[in-house]
Amino acid sequence: MTNPTSQPTGTLVINQFDSKCGNCGKGALADQVSHDHIVGIHRGREEGCHVVFTHVTSDYIGSGVEDMCKTTRPDLEWIPQPEFPRPPDRYA
Repeated sequence: MTNPTSQPTGTLVINQFDSKCGNCGKGALADQVSHDHIVGIHRGREEGCHVVFTHVTSDYIGSGVEDMCKTTRPDLEWIPQPEFPRPPDRYA
């Protein structure tokens, strides 16, 4: 997705039960084009950081996460999850 405005761009992070802005880390709706307001439990309507979402990823490590993200936001470019450090195999 290209950004036709001069607004900064960011990544939408979609998980199994919530989604958030990858720029500021605060709640976002999975269908938001830009992070205009924060969603979740808080008082009143809070402004988001206003980045335009151009990419999608997830913190969730389970199987099918890429398909979940691409199905939810086919308009955004998928960014694979970073390699998380794995604990050593204590039985090796």
